[in-house]
Amino acid sequence: MWILVNLTMLVLATLIAGAAAVAVYWLLLGATVAMMRPATASVAAPRKIERIERKE
Repeated sequence: MWILVNLTMLVLATLIAGAAAVAVYWLLLGATVAMMRPATASVAAPRKIERIERKE
């Protein structure tokens, strides 16, 4: 009987730890995307390169 209780507690603890790990992963992923968003929000217009003509 106690073996079944111990096995059930082990499975339950593993599931809770897995759920906590997934939650932390998604929080960190969301924070990473939120920090990257300002870098891509403003699109700079490409600069026009003017050629300098040589006078000979």
